[in-house]
Amino acid sequence: MARRVWWILAGMLTVAILMVMAGVRRVTTWTLAPAGAVVVRPFGSGRNAVGRAIGLDGRLYGPLAFAVGSHRMAIADTYQARILYRGTREHTIAASKMMVEDVALTPSGAVLAADNRALAVWRVGEGSPREVVAIGHQPGFTESIWRVEVGHSGQIYVEWVRFGHGTFAVGLSQYSRAGRFLRQLSWSEGGQPAGLKPIASSPVKQAIRTFQLAPNGDVYVETPGGTPMQRRIRIYQPDGRWLRNVTITSPVPILHSDLLGVSRQGWIYLGINLTIPQKARIVVATGQGRALANFPVGAVPVYAAVYGRVGPNGSLYLDQSTATRYRIVRWRPVGRQTWRWS
Repeated sequence: MARRVWWILAGMLTVAILMVMAGVRRVTTWTLAPAGAVVVRPFGSGRNAVGRAIGLDGRLYGPLAFAVGSHRMAIADTYQARILYRGTREHTIAASKMMVEDVALTPSGAVLAADNRALAVWRVGEGSPREVVAIGHQPGFTESIWRVEVGHSGQIYVEWVRFGHGTFAVGLSQYSRAGRFLRQLSWSEGGQPAGLKPIASSPVKQAIRTFQLAPNGDVYVETPGGTPMQRRIRIYQPDGRWLRNVTITSPVPILHSDLLGVSRQGWIYLGINLTIPQKARIVVATGQGRALANFPVGAVPVYAAVYGRVGPNGSLYLDQSTATRYRIVRWRPVGRQTWRWS
């Protein structure tokens, strides 16, 4: 009897060894776990509330943007003309003469505010506001700063749009940390947004819908168009040299997408239909396009320009506002090891 048991155990061990040799391996699968709300403020007026207003398109808007850094956060309380700053302490930065539609944090924690009233990017919170970047106005055209981002070395990237005289243009400009113009990474023109054509002299040979900076300085560009189930991301080095394309597939039809950010691991975070009830999702993919996680989130009834930010470690900060409260909720990446056939 004992000999029979021994042979059975030896057989099981042999089968296990053969399975490992055949390609069974231990892999880590990832998901994002909710870690709670980091900001909750009522809509309204007053010190503890945040403002909201009806835009020219008839939609209801709240704070238009927020930025996260190392233990810091800045929120553009646009309709109360201020920026809420959270660092070692919480305080309010006045922006009474500005229309702040995006904010960014420098590596040192300073706040950059994109002001579409003056078509400028200001450094605020340290004495009087100081103009860092100015976007020139052309007579007969309407310009707007679409997005501002700061690279790990402090360089400033500004995406802008310009339309008038039957044309529409989108550009991505790169500046030094002091605001000195370095290069025009992209400039696309066309008779309408859907027909943009990149200018031949631009290093980025593709029209831009929006962009994000990775912690290592690479530029991730979401291009216009795409299929109902896919979005294409083009990755460039900081100087505009192309690296590769990435295709991200959604589990649901895409009516609207938002490129939210990139982690230190090169994971790409894409928001899908974030303002559409029952259809809002987050998709996280590797730098090669392989899906790591996708999960439903609450649709946001109060519109914004920036719905999410990604920290270097992969934490996602997402606008999950309700009709009565402005909420930013954090998700953190969680790994689980499983056995899988290769």
